Amino acid sequence: MNAAATVDTAKKLPALLKKLKGQFKLEPQPPRDATMQIVIAFFQWESTTPAAEEALDRIFTEMVDVNELRVTPDAETIRIVGDDYPLIAERVRRMREVLNMVFAREHTLNLGSVASQGKKEQKIYLETLPAIPAYVMSSVALLAFGIHAMPVDCQLIELLEQEGVIDAGLSVADCESLLLRNVKASDASETHLLLQAWVDDANKGKRKPKKK
Repeated sequence: MNAAATVDTAKKLPALLKKLKGQFKLEPQPPRDATMQIVIAFFQWESTTPAAEEALDRIFTEMVDVNELRVTPDAETIRIVGDDYPLIAERVRRMREVLNMVFAREHTLNLGSVASQGKKEQKIYLETLPAIPAYVMSSVALLAFGIHAMPVDCQLIELLEQEGVIDAGLSVADCESLLLRNVKASDASETHLLLQAWVDDANKGKRKPKKK
């Protein structure tokens, strides 16, 4: 964290969230288990929710389930999603690594056994998955397991800097830590959804796969 912070995030963040509440009407989130949350979060990371939902529609039009996605060669998944999707090769490779590690640990892609554990054990489980981006880890922690977390990627950091809510130059980890100090656990899900809606709106029409 920057030693000499100049921005008062404790004052700026509530004002931003109040503005976002007036700007965006949050829709109920579709029910997803932890494994499916991993997949959707991988496509939201450094992209947008609409683009991620479209990517999933393409994938599960051609694939039966997440296990088929796990064993499908990267090149085929890239073909289905579209090679113009941002960071597509990296995100598909890392997603398959995570899904394969889950399968190796659980002998299934069902994370029900992890859901029944305590939050400390759940957090350790996610942190020790190889190749998982911080955004994806925090998304699953927050939305699937109810852990106090805040998904952050470079897109959100850029917007928060522009809005004067955080100091420039924060890392993803430092930005998440700062947000969590200023957001109650009970407000974390709504805060994340508001910030994600903001990111989606700022990138409206951008970073979408080509139409087939």
